[in-house]
Order: sequence, then C-alpha cells, then structure tokens
Amino acid sequence: MVDVKLLERLLEWARANNAVIDVSFQDTSYRLRINKMFRAVDSGGNVISWAKAFGAKKPAELFGAFKVKAVTLKLADKQHTFRSLEELLQTIRL
Repeated sequence: MVDVKLLERLLEWARANNAVIDVSFQDTSYRLRINKMFRAVDSGGNVISWAKAFGAKKPAELFGAFKVKAVTLKLADKQHTFRSLEELLQTIRL
C-alpha cells in the first residue's frame, strides 16, 4: 500500500540523488513525476496543472484510483523502467 509517508521518503530520496521518478498509470495519459516536488505530467513530458490531470486527488490517492503501468527512474544519464513501485523500492533499497 502506498501512503503519504512512503511518497515523502521517495521525494526525499529523489531530491538527495537528483533523480526523476515518473509513474505511469493505466486508464490515464497523465503521469506522476517525483523529483523536486510532486508534479503532473502529460504524455509529451510537459508539466501541467495538477487539477487538470488528477482533479482533487492527492499523490497517495492516485495509487488507489489507478493501476500502475510502469515506473521510470532517471538517475544521472541512465534510465531504468520497472513494472511496479515495489520493484523500484527494492532496487533503491528505500
């Protein structure tokens, strides 16, 4: 289960490691980006209004409303793709 504390730890890790984490969901073309803050991103990679993408949902609520399709980690000049948030967490040992 994804809760606020887990997402806050992910945000702190992303900030400390200068990483970008993109979470793609099924049934929506919008993604959750975690880097310096939580952001909504469209299919072209542009940052857009949170309300336009996800309405009144908070970041942790997205994981209950949508199924995760893929998680992409960009770290330095490398990119890794995971099938779930759990795979990412095991890799970064968070």
